[in-house]
Amino acid sequence: GLSLQLSQKLKDKSGEGWATAFRGVHFLFSGSLKEAEENFIQSLKLGRALQDNNLQSYSLNQLGNVFRDKGVFDSAYHFYRDAERTSLQGSNAFYQSVVKMNKTRYYLILSKPDSALLEVKQAQRLREGLEDSSLMPDVWLLLGNCYRSKYDLDEAARYYDMVLKAVPRQSVLHHQYLLNMGEVYFSRGDFPKALENWTQVLAFHRRLNYKYELASLLYRMGEAFEEQGYYDLAIEHLTNSLSISEKSNYRYLAGEVYYELAWVFFRSKNLGVATQNILKAEGVFKQMNQELRLAGCLNLKGLIHMKKGNYDSSFFYY
Repeated sequence: GLSLQLSQKLKDKSGEGWATAFRGVHFLFSGSLKEAEENFIQSLKLGRALQDNNLQSYSLNQLGNVFRDKGVFDSAYHFYRDAERTSLQGSNAFYQSVVKMNKTRYYLILSKPDSALLEVKQAQRLREGLEDSSLMPDVWLLLGNCYRSKYDLDEAARYYDMVLKAVPRQSVLHHQYLLNMGEVYFSRGDFPKALENWTQVLAFHRRLNYKYELASLLYRMGEAFEEQGYYDLAIEHLTNSLSISEKSNYRYLAGEVYYELAWVFFRSKNLGVATQNILKAEGVFKQMNQELRLAGCLNLKGLIHMKKGNYDSSFFYY
């Protein structure tokens, strides 16, 4: 805030533009998406007035991140595409690579690992051309995430190991390594080891206070507790995730949490509450046109009706 006021006082439009963008990042991390969006729109206007391609590309990219966190994926893609076009006009390989990496994250959320892999490999080539080794661990993490999403866990772990060897302990990237190796352990069925990693990351994110990452991690920990049959702990973590998601308007993530809560209550034989949660999840995914997630909801509705002995309804949903 102080740097923004100083830039305005000195009539430094470039400084004002970047200070406004960084203020937007603060709001994005703290889960205030409306304020984040307003700041990025303002920094984009200043970037256009100054004909500063880097500021424009950065602002458009962050607007994409705002809408990705909201779960409004069509708008997110629109901003990433515009950010990419702008970065190409400025011929800045670093900003081009940043957009590619955010498009990778976008495709991974939508369960499109092949599209994600194409984007991150382009980011890898761009960053290798910059000849700055400190820029590579971010790319290796995303490569690992793509291969994990393709169920190639050995290749994912190989990239995560490269990150571990290249970054300082207790850094942001070290905790990203712990988070993603936790996903590998989870996929291999080693839930205690996944939870051990995630507990360390949870403490870090509570200090860092990036609300989306915190809500997402609580959701994954809830899944791990559910898989081990610790339903009370699962409900506690999922409910905490839902509280953050609803307050910050992370709609897609909220839908995923409702879906997971429905499974917890189904498995603990509370079919009434399971039904309430699956209807909420279905409402979110219908509104967002997420057919893959809707199929999951219909499957669970079929199971709930089968448990109740309503076989005609069960077959209908299947």
